[in-house]
Amino acid sequence: MVEYGDTAAAAGTVIRLLVNEELASSMSARGFEQAQDFTRPTISRGWQETLDLARGNQRALSLRGLLKPHLGCILVDRMAS
Repeated sequence: MVEYGDTAAAAGTVIRLLVNEELASSMSARGFEQAQDFTRPTISRGWQETLDLARGNQRALSLRGLLKPHLGCILVDRMAS
C-alpha cells in the first residue's frame, strides 16, 4: 500500500502489480477472502453473537443482584460483589 496523496508511489505499485501477475493474483485472493468478513450473513451473525453475549451478561448480573432498574435504565451496582 502507499501513503495517501503519493501519486508516484501509487503509479509504481500499479506498474508492479501489472508486471508481477503472481503478486496481483495473491493480493486479489486475499482481498476476496477479507471481503467475506463483510457479507450480510457474516455481519448479522456477529451482531447476533454480540447481542446474545450482552443478554447473557445482563442475565448473569441480574441473578447475582448486581443489576438494579433505575428510571427506565439499568445500572450496575459496582459496590456489590
